[in-house]
Amino acid sequence: MAASRDTSLPKSILVFNQIIEEVARCAEKLAGIRSPANKYKEDVQALRTKLDAVRSRILQPDNMLERHALQAEIQGHTAELERLERGYESGVRDAEAEYGRRVDTIVKAFCETLAESMSTVLDWRDFERSRRGQASPTKCCQEDPSEPERSIRHPDAGSSDTMRSTVRRVIRNILGHLLTKLGNEKRIKAAMGERRDLEVLVKT
Repeated sequence: MAASRDTSLPKSILVFNQIIEEVARCAEKLAGIRSPANKYKEDVQALRTKLDAVRSRILQPDNMLERHALQAEIQGHTAELERLERGYESGVRDAEAEYGRRVDTIVKAFCETLAESMSTVLDWRDFERSRRGQASPTKCCQEDPSEPERSIRHPDAGSSDTMRSTVRRVIRNILGHLLTKLGNEKRIKAAMGERRDLEVLVKT
């Protein structure tokens, strides 16, 4: 029986493909969440478009008999705009907090899944070699040279904090490389809002 195509791939390519899939899934989830500010702008624009359409109709001579109905429609849209504005101003803080919680939940789950996938496929020697800039199939994961050198123990040696710290640094460097190559950075930033950047994504 012939081996499947994936099983013949180098371990580093399997990791790379897993990361691409996880990033794409996370980006899709984030893109599906509108920030309160964006939702407000879109809702306002939709109402204004309706208002413009009704106003253009009311000026047409053949719609004179419908004028009262069109005027009532204009008043309804105008009142809805005012309610929308008041609701946004009074509830924006709670809405922003809820938006932040939803986004954080997605990103944290993404980081946990990504860390689990990498630790399953890669051993910790790969992490350490990548960090120290030695020849390795996962050299794209190597540590930013501007960061100070830190000693890393193998997780079996005892420190769960060291393990989590190592995984976070590796995730940060992998994502920085991949998002640049794949062009997903702007998409994620747009979903997260300008107040959140890539550094925040991978530090949670």
